[in-house]
Amino acid sequence: MPARSITRFVALSAVVALSLTACANNSDSGSGGGGGGSKDLIISTDLPLQGSSATQSDDTNKLIQLYLDQIGGKAGDYNIKLKTYDDATAAAGKWDPAACAKNATDHVATENEVAVMGTFNSGCAKIEVPTLNQDSTGPMLVVSHANTNVGTLRTVLWGRIAAASIMATVALAATPDGVRIITAAAAGAGVWATYHALRERRGGVVGNQPFEWPRLLVWVAVCVTMIPVGGLIGLALVVFMILALAEFMPTM
Repeated sequence: MPARSITRFVALSAVVALSLTACANNSDSGSGGGGGGSKDLIISTDLPLQGSSATQSDDTNKLIQLYLDQIGGKAGDYNIKLKTYDDATAAAGKWDPAACAKNATDHVATENEVAVMGTFNSGCAKIEVPTLNQDSTGPMLVVSHANTNVGTLRTVLWGRIAAASIMATVALAATPDGVRIITAAAAGAGVWATYHALRERRGGVVGNQPFEWPRLLVWVAVCVTMIPVGGLIGLALVVFMILALAEFMPTM
């Protein structure tokens, strides 16, 4: 499985959680762009759609849209729509600070936008997160499948922890086996963390470092095992647990 495939897999897991938690966010606080009480909610991606990462980002957007199409664009009683943002420019050939700043402003200004999957680059997230935190209706949920800079992305880390907590709540409220699903997800995340602890003794490994075959195999094994145990809710839960744990794993 190529490195790009694991990004697609994480993106799918992220949008599962985002589409489910969009309802909770809107009901609890109306987060994002004046969410109000509308039944139409927006989840967005904020990715570089130009330059070397364009193909990967476009594939991620297509995967998310495909998933939303398969579930009829619904999460509970809410209609979920996808809005894509490009944080790259043709001139730069990659993410651009001005584009990131504009996107952040547009996120909080877009009515009924409740969550963002992105950014792909930590530098862009450093620009956007402060603005997303200052949304007038409360901090907007941000989930990144790629950022690795803990020092600049502490809010993203807490977003991952919050997303995992929300998914655990959904498991308890929506299924009769919620406790079992949470226990299995915690065990799976523990297996992944144990791999990193052992790997660190052999020279160090960064929790969110670039592609590494053993890490991919452990990740896939944990997630595949989780599907029959907890379905999509369990899959999303274990993914967010691993993403949060990754930020605390030993570094080189």
